[in-house]
Amino acid sequence: MSSFDNVPVSLFLRDAATDMLPIRMWQDLEGKLDVTIAALSGVLIVFTIALIMVMERLTGLSRRLA
Repeated sequence: MSSFDNVPVSLFLRDAATDMLPIRMWQDLEGKLDVTIAALSGVLIVFTIALIMVMERLTGLSRRLA
């Protein structure tokens, strides 16, 4: 998860066996113009929003704060 937060550090700390998603996305953006990265970004955003909504339903944090 920290590789999404700090891509430059991930670029320097990777080795030949690992290829993390943010690094792969960065390489694809540099190498070619394709809509795959935009679609993947959209899926990640939708997944994050859905996860937040599920956690809100399970924990009810907004009701506790009100």
